[in-house]
Amino acid sequence: AEDYFGWSVALGPVTALGGADGDDNVRGVDVGAAYVHVRSGGAWAQQAKLVPSDGYPGDAFGFAVALDGETAVVGAPQAAGAIGAVYVYVRSGTSWSLQKRLAPADGVAGGYFGFSVSISGDTVLVGAVGDDDRGEGSGSAYVFTRSAGVWTQQQKLTATDGAPLDNFGFSVWVD
Repeated sequence: AEDYFGWSVALGPVTALGGADGDDNVRGVDVGAAYVHVRSGGAWAQQAKLVPSDGYPGDAFGFAVALDGETAVVGAPQAAGAIGAVYVYVRSGTSWSLQKRLAPADGVAGGYFGFSVSISGDTVLVGAVGDDDRGEGSGSAYVFTRSAGVWTQQQKLTATDGAPLDNFGFSVWVD
């Protein structure tokens, strides 16, 4: 009950990723999870259940998800005192493994980094609606890139005319 499976969904040609940010698991209550399903023929079957190895109760892992090829991105906007975190997983064969836990270089409590996520190739865009560079809750978005399996923060985006409670980064998309 109250796992919220399907709160966020990403779909590829043969892979579906569904977030369940209220999932209770071995890490605790409302840690969250993301479920990977694959299609073979006309049938879908669960391939993996992703949970953060460092998750804590209330992290909301799975609040936002994105998928591109063999890479899955999962947001946990309430992790680390609501600073937030994003987890990048890669698939090899039928196994998924954590490649990197992303965090903002200048994260603030209540920033909700991971509220929204998007991936295209080796670029990830992450929304942080509670970030406060332009006033409380003005929001921001962070660009991360991967090179040879290593993720680095490239830039932080804010609205030049940003104001308190704008929630910039509520929804993000990269292509």
